[in-house]
Amino acid sequence: MGALTAEAGAALALEASRAAVVPASDFPVGAAVVDEAGRVVLGANVEVPTDWTRGLCAERTALVAAVAAGLGPIRTLYVACVKAPGGTPCGGCRQVIAELAPDCSVVLWRDGETPDLTTPAALLPGAFDGRALGR
Repeated sequence: MGALTAEAGAALALEASRAAVVPASDFPVGAAVVDEAGRVVLGANVEVPTDWTRGLCAERTALVAAVAAGLGPIRTLYVACVKAPGGTPCGGCRQVIAELAPDCSVVLWRDGETPDLTTPAALLPGAFDGRALGR
């Protein structure tokens, strides 16, 4: 797959959100990860209704799927969260993004109309990551 526009990537993330398992919150989120070769992996949030601490966010499911699929360096992470116009990745996701895709672009599609562009550094300023350990 070639380069995606922000709108096309956001549309993939929105499509991924339809696979979300959210029986308790009814708050679907989807994510699409694109590597430098243009390969795409999707993720959706999955709740465990009896213990919310065991659920997984869409951003993390997509990033872990990208690692498992052997994708190269992540170029872009698209996140669709249309039920929360001001929504952004949670703190845990921000840390994982900073660790696994520190140089990527992050495109947030929160209102279903206009993708917003940001970076891991903007989401988590001064992040402590593997680079601080010389890795």
